[in-house]
Amino acid sequence: MRSGQTVSVGSERVGGKAASLERARDAGLPVPAFAVLGPEEVRVLVEGDPGDERTLRARELVAASLESLGDACVAVRSSGVGEDGEASFAGQLHSVVGVSGLDETIDAVRVVGASGSAELVRAYGASMGVELGAVAVILQRSVETEWAGVAFCRDPVTCQPEIVVEAVCGPGSLLVDGSTTPSRTVLCRETRDVIVPPGEDAQALPPHVLRAVGDLAMRAEELFGAAQDIEWGWDGGRLWLLQSRPMTALDGLEVYSDTFAAEVWPGLIKPLVFDVGNRSVNNAWGRLLTAIAGPVDVDWQCMAGRAASRAYFNDSLLGDVLSYAGLPENALEAIERGERPRLREGSVARMVASATRLVGFALANRTRLRTVEREVQSLRERARSLAAGASDATAAEVARRFDELLDLLEDAAYLSVLAMIGMGLRGMRVKLLARLLRAGGDVNALATPRGEGPISELDEVARHVHELSEAELALFETATTSEIHEVLDRTEAGRQARLAMDAFLEHWGHVATVNTDFSAPTWRDDPMLLWRLSVRTKSVPRVSDEADRALERTGWLLRRHVMRLRRSVVARDEVNDALALVYDGLRVTARRAGNLLTPSVIPAADGVYCLTLDELFSALRGESGPLHDVVEQRQAALVADADVSPPHRLWGLRLPPRWRMLDVERAESVASEGELRGTPASAGTFTGTARVVTDFAEAPKLGPGDVLVIAHADVGWTPLFGVVGAVVTGTGGGLSHAAIVARERGVPAVLGVSDATLAIPDRSRVSVDGTEGIVRVLNIEPEGNESRSDKGDSVWRA
Repeated sequence: MRSGQTVSVGSERVGGKAASLERARDAGLPVPAFAVLGPEEVRVLVEGDPGDERTLRARELVAASLESLGDACVAVRSSGVGEDGEASFAGQLHSVVGVSGLDETIDAVRVVGASGSAELVRAYGASMGVELGAVAVILQRSVETEWAGVAFCRDPVTCQPEIVVEAVCGPGSLLVDGSTTPSRTVLCRETRDVIVPPGEDAQALPPHVLRAVGDLAMRAEELFGAAQDIEWGWDGGRLWLLQSRPMTALDGLEVYSDTFAAEVWPGLIKPLVFDVGNRSVNNAWGRLLTAIAGPVDVDWQCMAGRAASRAYFNDSLLGDVLSYAGLPENALEAIERGERPRLREGSVARMVASATRLVGFALANRTRLRTVEREVQSLRERARSLAAGASDATAAEVARRFDELLDLLEDAAYLSVLAMIGMGLRGMRVKLLARLLRAGGDVNALATPRGEGPISELDEVARHVHELSEAELALFETATTSEIHEVLDRTEAGRQARLAMDAFLEHWGHVATVNTDFSAPTWRDDPMLLWRLSVRTKSVPRVSDEADRALERTGWLLRRHVMRLRRSVVARDEVNDALALVYDGLRVTARRAGNLLTPSVIPAADGVYCLTLDELFSALRGESGPLHDVVEQRQAALVADADVSPPHRLWGLRLPPRWRMLDVERAESVASEGELRGTPASAGTFTGTARVVTDFAEAPKLGPGDVLVIAHADVGWTPLFGVVGAVVTGTGGGLSHAAIVARERGVPAVLGVSDATLAIPDRSRVSVDGTEGIVRVLNIEPEGNESRSDKGDSVWRA
């Protein structure tokens, strides 16, 4: 087969390597001229008698091939039928470069062809469960290279989405024979910018050649539809593609993402907290997805993984389940945002096949969501009952309570998922209807329910606090809780403020900054933070009243559906509060377990969160020995992991070694561009000083001129919204609790800004546009050492 011929060589005839070269050449990639000898001709040249007629015909074919290549010097390479398929056979077969003349070429063909039957090749194939099959040979015009090397579309070690380029100065044979150590450079797939440069002692590939190699690698991936391992050569004026084969090591690797996991378990997550969530929450998701997709052979405990103390959901498994039901892989994420999932080609038939199941599921749970108040009340009562008396429980009682709370958590989590999906579906319906009716305004703002819940009650506390004298208010900055109570009890205004705070803590004291993390402190653990926030809380505009007036101006049909959406939002928040109460029961019970196991099993009570669920139950049954070393090692790992920011996607939960460096450089790149985008959550603009807050205890440092920047937007953070001028978060959508509170307060907010706490420098000057969902970094350098900036300009508009 000659390079100029148009008949397809076909991987089943002459191997994937030859077929890939022809496909790349036909697509316009810079492939040197080549010809292919089929497996039969190669076998004849390797095994045949030199004077045999078939051998002579094979020699003539080689001669004709060389003539078609201009009798140039050639490289002789293998192309096995089973090569570069399920197994790469990389380095197993010989290649001979720099060959010229008929006899020398035939000798090289014999060497390459014979290498396919070597014992090492057979052993490799057996270990991979693959047979090499017949071996064809590629005769490719040699390129006199100034630089040569290989490039991987993904890091071959970590499988992360980075281009890795290895290069040697001179011919590619220096890389193949191992006589020279290549330079190694890592590029960003999107921009081709250098992420990791070669070492100081390595010869650096010229920047324009490096970028060209990155471009060529990505063109090959786009052409073949999979990550490629390419061999390339630079002749001083042109870059050549010498080989391209799939990176077979990626096959079967599951993809994990923190996109949805960051909403469920944000930030660092301890072993016990993860185990509890992985058992109960994943079982709840399993019930839901089984109802949608039907019975599937899935271990729902594999839905999530943990890397660098962060949670990741198994996107591959979730995508397979949703695809089976005819839904796109991002269906749940889209529904949560109130958006319509985009269907892929070929999925309609599967959706039709599962329509009956989907309709039955929807109807059954529509009725259930109508009675959500009764279920929520039952969940709350059971959670409080199991938490009551835990501080005096025996080890056996703690184990029993913990087990019952796990079952209760699964029920609460399932109801929470239903409420979230129900709200998302209604939000999708309202947005579609608003577009059809050409209704203006912000649909999310219209759907904001009137102020209810913890923030309204905390506002009542703030109203009483603001009636205190200046002397009394000054005490809040330094006094303890008991000292404040003593001062408040002296006046009627103070007593009313204390009664309001007591009522607030009775109703909402169980709320934590991360409700799913039962090791996190709650509002009741440090009431002084709430007292100090009450002093700083601004008066609250009645934004919900404005939303009601805007809703009245819409048509009756849209108004009807918006009111239903509001009820869904309220139901979602009530369910999530019941879920928080279950987690609070786990918090109280785990603290008792920690006290019981100290010091015989763990070094200190908080070490209980560094046990696995099995280790905890074993220790409570008295079946465990001391676990001091295990706990201390895991605590040390949590401390170390706090200093890194892992990627949003992982392949096979493999841990890339450069997390911190990669994310810092990515954040600097984003910040230098000056603009970040997220979800517009609360209209208005504000310019002020960014305050990156990772601990709720830092709340007293905030002021009205600050822009609060937090990683996630759980309800536990929302009291801070009444203090600052604007809010930016790393997670959250337009109907999240954080978005609703921001709109109620008239605070501009942009949620879901990727890497917000990393990309926005602390104390830099930023502008927040909550209408368009844009955050602009106006200057990278911090504005000074003052604790906060009280300067800021804000404009709120409906």
